[in-house]
Amino acid sequence: MTDVPRLISLLTCTRNPDPLLFDRLVAGVEALEVPAGWEREWVIVDHRSTSALADRPAVAAALARSPWIRVVTESEAPRVAGARARSIDEAGGEAVVLLDDDCVPAPDYLQAAVRLLDAHPEVHCWGPGRVTLDLMGQSAPDWFDAHWRTTFFQERSATDTAWSRVRGWAPSYASGVGMVMRTAPAREYAARVRDGRYVATTRSTASVVCGEDAQMLWTAILLGGAAGSSPTLALRHAVREGRLDLAYARRLTFGLRESVLPCQTEVFGTSAGLPGRLRAVREQAGPVFRALLKLPGEQHAHGVLELAGSLGALTSVWRVHERPEPWWLRAFIERLRTR
Repeated sequence: MTDVPRLISLLTCTRNPDPLLFDRLVAGVEALEVPAGWEREWVIVDHRSTSALADRPAVAAALARSPWIRVVTESEAPRVAGARARSIDEAGGEAVVLLDDDCVPAPDYLQAAVRLLDAHPEVHCWGPGRVTLDLMGQSAPDWFDAHWRTTFFQERSATDTAWSRVRGWAPSYASGVGMVMRTAPAREYAARVRDGRYVATTRSTASVVCGEDAQMLWTAILLGGAAGSSPTLALRHAVREGRLDLAYARRLTFGLRESVLPCQTEVFGTSAGLPGRLRAVREQAGPVFRALLKLPGEQHAHGVLELAGSLGALTSVWRVHERPEPWWLRAFIERLRTR
């Protein structure tokens, strides 16, 4: 009797991807080593690209030579959460691997993912412990230190495999690019997006919206699993042109901080009570004051980013209370142009 191969699904949601970066991803996916006893599929969701992704020469060639690759068009979902849900619905594997259109996984990525999934059945979500940034020939600005490299582009250099069940953010968590997830929590996430329980990113006022990946990880925690990261999962993550501009970075910082609390509240509920708005103002008063002091001097960029983060954190509190932002908060946001 022949054993039926197990299936792992690679998922990519993209919209008007950079041709060079996407061609690199195609080459990287086709070079992945397939674990013994497994098969793979790659579902690419073309999320409202202006020209059909499947018509690009490199993609068309890959589709012709690799029947396990397919492109699905998603034209209805307004934001990436809906496209992500569509990709999960299309997946047939017992686990999914999320690959952004600007990354390249190491050749043994699937081998490492399968080993982790089989060795640790209690862990429902894994992230890469080693993420190397490719600046694409750009010069790194002075403010782009280790903190922002990790915060913005998930650079990681972990040495140990670790996991947690914290209903917040643990050091071992690594959501985003390269995330490996068992299908059950992934499908639960997709169902919650479709039925309107996860709408925080859709309702976000930020121009750079974040939070979908964290909600996927937290959904795994909600269902009783753990989440972690391992250095055996390694990939290269490109920093596209313009992403190191301070104007983009401040909008990204605002979007990150503005999304965390609403996304977390949607997953875990409000049994512990919502954070008080007055308390939030008191907690952010010190960081805001210190950030303002940095604006006139050499630490200007750091001050801008720290202030954007504090404004995002304050905005998130008003969002979970479903109350309009006070005039002074709107004025700060408009003056700093964080959204």
